[in-house]
Amino acid sequence: MKYLLGIVGLLILSGAVGCASPWQSSFQPNPVLRGQKFSPSESVQVHSVEFERLQRYAAAEHKLRVESTTAPEDLPASEKSAAKDRLLEALQLKERGDQIEVLGWSEFSDDERLSPNDPKLEQFAKSIGADYVVVSSEYAGKAARTVERPMTTYSNSYVTVAGPRGRRGAVVSQSDTSTTWVPMNVIEDRFLYSAAFLRKSR
Repeated sequence: MKYLLGIVGLLILSGAVGCASPWQSSFQPNPVLRGQKFSPSESVQVHSVEFERLQRYAAAEHKLRVESTTAPEDLPASEKSAAKDRLLEALQLKERGDQIEVLGWSEFSDDERLSPNDPKLEQFAKSIGADYVVVSSEYAGKAARTVERPMTTYSNSYVTVAGPRGRRGAVVSQSDTSTTWVPMNVIEDRFLYSAAFLRKSR
């Protein structure tokens, strides 16, 4: 299944008005903002919406684009504004139109169940100046993945140490170890995540 906020991104693009966390590393800025930066926000509100809600929204918007006889960039301002309002409604935000701007979105899959209250999510949202983060997630089932695991082998050898005047001495045992990385198939749970980052108009 294609991630949902990529469809949201197409609407925005059409003109609607440590180690990095996955929220940060997968972040795609809104191209309409043309690289504009904002001062960090002091606080951010994190909301969750049902994945099925965004699925319905994405399907409806896709249907509208397929049936439209006008390219998204050529739509009149009123229709572009209406498209943005439908997005905000799907995200269950009360702001409409020019009251708020979409800064960007993150989409990724992970084998961990991440919480919307993840401090790294809040920290990143503040750093880009977001006032809201709207998060959605869904269990995507199990998937096979190849990982490399270390395998250590041990070997013993015995050496006779000569004593004084050529006499037979002690027998000394020597141990050698070697480690190789072996590919293994593992089955793990996968989860889909999407997060929209929004900033109120100042």
